[in-house]
Amino acid sequence: MNDIKEIEELIDIGQIDRARIILDDVVKANIPRQHLTRWARVFRRIDDPESAAAILSPAVRSGSRFVDSANTDELAEYAGTIARLGSVEEASDLLDNVGVEEATPNLSFNRMSVAMRKWDYNLALPHVESYLKDNNLSPFGRELGEVNLLSCCLATGDYQRAEDILKGLESKTDPNRVESRGRLYYLDLQLRYLTKRPYIDSSLPIASMTPQTQLLIRKWSLIHKHQEMNNKSQAEIEFEKLKEDAIKIGNWELVRDSDFFMSLLCGREDLARKVYFGTPFDSYVQRIEPYLSKDVLVEDQYIWSENADSSQIFDLKEQIEKSGRGLESQQIKLINTLCMDFYRPQFYGSIFSYTNPDELFDISTTPTRIRKTVQRSNEWLKNVAPGIQIEVFGKHNYRIKMESQWGISLPRVREKRSTKGTLSRILEKNANGEFSISDAVEILGLSKKIVRSVIDRDLSIGQLEKFGEGKNTKYAYKS
Repeated sequence: MNDIKEIEELIDIGQIDRARIILDDVVKANIPRQHLTRWARVFRRIDDPESAAAILSPAVRSGSRFVDSANTDELAEYAGTIARLGSVEEASDLLDNVGVEEATPNLSFNRMSVAMRKWDYNLALPHVESYLKDNNLSPFGRELGEVNLLSCCLATGDYQRAEDILKGLESKTDPNRVESRGRLYYLDLQLRYLTKRPYIDSSLPIASMTPQTQLLIRKWSLIHKHQEMNNKSQAEIEFEKLKEDAIKIGNWELVRDSDFFMSLLCGREDLARKVYFGTPFDSYVQRIEPYLSKDVLVEDQYIWSENADSSQIFDLKEQIEKSGRGLESQQIKLINTLCMDFYRPQFYGSIFSYTNPDELFDISTTPTRIRKTVQRSNEWLKNVAPGIQIEVFGKHNYRIKMESQWGISLPRVREKRSTKGTLSRILEKNANGEFSISDAVEILGLSKKIVRSVIDRDLSIGQLEKFGEGKNTKYAYKS
């Protein structure tokens, strides 16, 4: 395990490329069971969640080479990994099915991470607090937790606590750790904006920081600057340049936030509409709703296009109503999924969870299935909307690409999912009445431990009925 310790230390100090070179020689299939979680976490930290999922999948899914069920840390790491690949709902459901008595720092961290991916900082807050209770965290792990706690406090309006955390971090962070100091600086600028305190300049060597940190400092500096200047045309120029640079490094949430602040500072109601209709996160939308005009909030449809004068419109609502079932329905589901977020290209895991809601993510088959669905959808679009296509962005991400004269008409209310969790929904649909634990294991393809937790949860909330005892025990969902 000396190699993995060296890799972890390289990642801690930001030497990601060197860590990747070492990891290229790792034979994933030979990793011993007791070290799966640690190796998977390393791959996830270098932004290779596909490898992390491949390492952990044999432990989490039933019928694997391992006899024992996944332990809490394996399950938590797997959930955090598939959330990175877009399967956020399935990840949330897996994490929800781990008992409180089994809580570990890794479980708390991944629950926090999944909540933050949905912009749900109220949900993330207790999980980061639980994570920080562990006395054995590394210095890097504790700093990471405290920074996330600070972000939660800023998002939930607990500004006094945020200031206390910020002061504590500033007092113990080495002045020579430029990246950490830069992160604290932009968080301080955010706190100052939220508490209506003046901007302060910094003598930090910002040019030597990572592009992500540089852009976040620029963002909050611009917000402070143009809040005071009231020069709308200059603000638009500078925010557009910020968005351009954010797109280059794939910081899509910075692009989204830039549009929102441009709408506030420049009176751009068109951007307010774009952010409102093009953001799939309920928590984010709820945070910006108080700043939106009544006209934006009551609109029942939106034309998404690159050109305000688009003459060719693809009516998504009409296509949903016409599609029915079969392949065409699958294609409409795919397009609907890609239209939920105007900013971030969709991970294949996210697409899969919407287009195949009654199945679980599988790293060995999901990417190929989505690629084939995209190919079929593009062939279909050539006939019904030739100016619209689905393009691959990066390794396994997808997004809508429209010619300038085309737009998509989107309904205000999109398709809602069942309130049941992913696992419960799949089990109910495929069980066809009464089922046993063994039947459920076969249906879900998960370990018996996870299946039992799903059944126990659904029994406790009254969704499921139990019949018989011992080996004759059966279950059925209430109609």
